[in-house]
Amino acid sequence: MLKDISAVLNEKLAKDQIVKKAFKVLPSSIVAGNESVIYSILQDVASIFEVDIYSIYIIGSAHFGVSPTKKRKFEAAVSDLDLAVVDSRLYNNYTQEICKDTRYLSDTSKFPRKDNGDSLFHSFLLYHARGWLRPDLLPTSNLKRYWETKMSSLSRRHSTLFSHISIGIFASYQLFEESQKRIVP
Repeated sequence: MLKDISAVLNEKLAKDQIVKKAFKVLPSSIVAGNESVIYSILQDVASIFEVDIYSIYIIGSAHFGVSPTKKRKFEAAVSDLDLAVVDSRLYNNYTQEICKDTRYLSDTSKFPRKDNGDSLFHSFLLYHARGWLRPDLLPTSNLKRYWETKMSSLSRRHSTLFSHISIGIFASYQLFEESQKRIVP
């Protein structure tokens, strides 16, 4: 699999073509030999978020075999499984819940803070403007607790293969593609 990904990266294609080829043609590196487990995880995620299994993508080192940003090889039980759910209905529903929970983003006190005390509200806005909801940037709410509880449970069930399972939600496939183009060398 690493050979396949390396070949795509060395083809001198435009970044959007690399991303399309990587996610539409090449299988995820983690799937080989783990088909049943991966299918079970994808089914669980589809059920948790009430989305079609086809809207879920394996990304990061689990897909490429190596982290596109950190350049580290995927290691079972050490590396994370990063997933992207691409579903506009889910994205919009979660955005509406976030707006309700924060009085339409006027109450920034619910957003997480860095170790130095600075709010991550602006980081949330930046990612939201890119059509990407990240659980680590969500305000404290029932929605965030639900998301974290489900991911924690899923991570524990599959800890022999992954150190943690994390999920981002994207508003559209085009915005998902844009996010992936940012990490392609």
